[in-house]
Amino acid sequence: MAKGYAIHIGLDYVDPESYDGNWDGKLRYCVEDSKAMENITTEQGYIKTTSLHNETATRRKVKEAILDMADSCYDGDILVLTFSGHGGSLPDKNDDEDDLVDETWCLYDGEIIDDELNDLYAQFQEGVRIFVISDSCHSGSVTRFTQEKADALFEQMIVQLGLTRKSMPNHEARISYLKHKDKYDAILQKNYSDLAEVKASIKLLSGCQDNQKSYEGKDHGILTNSILETWDDGWFKGNYEQFHKRIVAEMPDYQTPNLLNGGKSHPIFDSQCPFEI
Repeated sequence: MAKGYAIHIGLDYVDPESYDGNWDGKLRYCVEDSKAMENITTEQGYIKTTSLHNETATRRKVKEAILDMADSCYDGDILVLTFSGHGGSLPDKNDDEDDLVDETWCLYDGEIIDDELNDLYAQFQEGVRIFVISDSCHSGSVTRFTQEKADALFEQMIVQLGLTRKSMPNHEARISYLKHKDKYDAILQKNYSDLAEVKASIKLLSGCQDNQKSYEGKDHGILTNSILETWDDGWFKGNYEQFHKRIVAEMPDYQTPNLLNGGKSHPIFDSQCPFEI
């Protein structure tokens, strides 16, 4: 019988010393986003959940949690992996990105790059379903990043609405990279092109397109809030594509979630209701 597993990551702040020395990445509702996603997987009967919030959401612990789930999951099982926090980018050093940057999740003690995550996904068996929800900026494909230059009117609207961006500011990102250049270059220069093929089936629900940013609202991230409204305490009965379309309809024009498939194709996964074991 198939089993459900979950990892929920939420960061309302990061360690400034692991970035530019000043930036703490202050957000308000990312841990609440994580807890809301955990409530869904718990109600669905998932048998094993790892929650990593703030200080516990380190590079090492996130990697260990994913590898632990890779050891636990077998053909037919599902892993739901959710992240709510800042997204960032680092310069591509191994020439595997068309836009010359690697997308990242900003964890408590540093960034984890998309190549590292792909390496971790490659550890799962064929037949495993992985549903990734990334409520963060620049998360449209988890492989590409396009910088958005919002005009003054858009900036003013964001302030008036009381929204908070979920991306590391460009200035702090540059300083952070230079401060920790040796550490990141060792990761970025690794040749990930020879990774084992990802045999599991992956679906990514991103907070926005590559050329957009994700935002926090009054009680949750805007993506997380739309997921909760669409999920409707389990009353939603469509498949992933229908789930995505309903979420997009709930979202503002300036933030459009993506739904992408990766790894091995899995027709049963495609037809299932989100979070279904």
